[in-house]
Amino acid sequence: MTKKKVSAIIQVRTGSKRFPRKSLAKLGDSKIIEWVINRTKQSKFLDEVILATTDLEEDKLFLKIAKEHSIKIFFGEKENVLKRFLDTAKYFSTDVVVRICADNPFISHSFIDELIKFFEKNNCDLAFNHQTRLNTKIVDGFGAEIFNKKILEKIFSSTNEKAHLEHVTKFIWDNHQKMNIKVCPVKDIFMNSNLKFDVDYKEDLIKLNNFVLKHKINFKTSPENIVNCYE
Repeated sequence: MTKKKVSAIIQVRTGSKRFPRKSLAKLGDSKIIEWVINRTKQSKFLDEVILATTDLEEDKLFLKIAKEHSIKIFFGEKENVLKRFLDTAKYFSTDVVVRICADNPFISHSFIDELIKFFEKNNCDLAFNHQTRLNTKIVDGFGAEIFNKKILEKIFSSTNEKAHLEHVTKFIWDNHQKMNIKVCPVKDIFMNSNLKFDVDYKEDLIKLNNFVLKHKINFKTSPENIVNCYE
């Protein structure tokens, strides 16, 4: 049986409404997007890492970042993020997509690898270990979502609703009772819905910058150490 190609697709752009250009803001000595790239690249089971950004002139700057970190990049639709992901997967002949948010600087390669192993063993439409969903209490900021390219094609042909086009997996979550969604198990230390490590607002970044400086958090710091230091 031919091995399926597994790609991490990092969704990124400069035009965030809540916090413009947040992926380029500094956390410690590096940009947030550099934290995401460097920590994702430590995965043992990913075949490649891809930045999926828009075709707007202002997002061309991500080409330099992709080249500096030896990863791939795709320029696609601004508003139709679902199509951007599907086009990215098609262009790079991806079979399985690990969707990673560019505002999760502490994304963990161990979470990614556990997610990939879990998805390969369990027949489902989507698996996740990235946040509190379906009555779980998983810490927000270390994990991701995983799904086949085929499910993207299915969603793309099933909906024209604006919200479903703007958010890659919203159709799946909105129809979760009809879909086969599974939770990838995490260690007990990560079952804490009060912990949140993503960056939505400038206040989040200020808090994380103080944390990174105080505890010397870096690209190699494990999620276990991050949680222990934070608590």
